Amino acid sequence: CTRLQGGRKCGEQAGWRCPRGRHDSGICEPCLKREQSGLTGRRSDRSSTDIYDGVVQHETSRKEGQVYILSDVSSRKPPSVAPNWRTSYRLKCAGLVAVVRLDASHEALAPDTEVQWAEIVPVSMKEGSDQDFRCRSEGRMALRLLTRADLGMQQEITTAPLDVGMRIAVIDLRVFVPEVISVLSTIADPRLAAQLEQIPFLDQLIGRRPDIAPPFVPGSGPGDAIAHSIRHSEIDTIRRLPPQAQAALSSEIVDLMKDANLYGTQLEAFSGALLN
Repeated sequence: CTRLQGGRKCGEQAGWRCPRGRHDSGICEPCLKREQSGLTGRRSDRSSTDIYDGVVQHETSRKEGQVYILSDVSSRKPPSVAPNWRTSYRLKCAGLVAVVRLDASHEALAPDTEVQWAEIVPVSMKEGSDQDFRCRSEGRMALRLLTRADLGMQQEITTAPLDVGMRIAVIDLRVFVPEVISVLSTIADPRLAAQLEQIPFLDQLIGRRPDIAPPFVPGSGPGDAIAHSIRHSEIDTIRRLPPQAQAALSSEIVDLMKDANLYGTQLEAFSGALLN
C-alpha cells in the first residue's frame, strides 16, 4: 500500500492498484475504508468536493415532470479558489446526480443509505440552461428525479417525492444523463448477456483473455508500436496477411503517421485500434 500514514507509507499488502498502467500506486483494504469514510463523512478537509448539501425550497410541475428547487447548496469541500460557474463542470445542467435524504445537514452517508437518481435541470425555464450558472453561484439548483420512463429496463426504481424543507445531499457524478442513461438501460437488459455472446471478439472486449498483447509498448517509437500491434492483431483481415504483407502495411501506416504527427496518447490509441 502506497498510502501515507503518519508521514510514511502504509506498507501493507495492497488489494487494489491504480488502473493507469504507468502508475504504481496501490491501496490496502483498511486504507481504502478510511478514504471512503472520509469522502462520504461529515463536512471536513477529507470530504469529497463533489458532495453538496442543500434544502428543498419548493416543488413545481413542468413538461419534463416534477422539479425540485434547492437552496443553500454548498460543497462539503469547497475548492480553494471559487469556481467560475459559467465555465465550471460542477452541477452542470443535464448532469446525472445521486440524491440522498438527510436527517441533518452535513450528515455522514452510510454504505446502506438509499440513493435516488436525478437530472440537473434549469432553475428557470425562461432563462434556460445557458444562464443557470447564475443560480448555481447563488447556491440554488433544480433537480428532476429519474423514473421508469428514463430507465425502461429497470424493474424497480424509487420515485418517492422529496418534501419541502427536506435536507438532502447531492452527489455530482460529472456525467450527463443523455450520454449514460441509455448505456445503463442496455446493461440492465436481461438479454444483454446473450447479445454479447454474438460478438466475435467478446473476450478481448471485456478483458476475459489474459494473454491479450498490450496495445502499446511504453517507450517504443511509432514504428515499433505499429509493428507490435500488427503482429498481435486480432483483426481477421490483418491476421490472414503473410509476414511480408504485414511488414509492408506497417511501413505504410508509419509513413502516414509521420504526416499526421501522432504521438503519446494518440499513438497509444491508434496502435490499440489495430489490435482488435
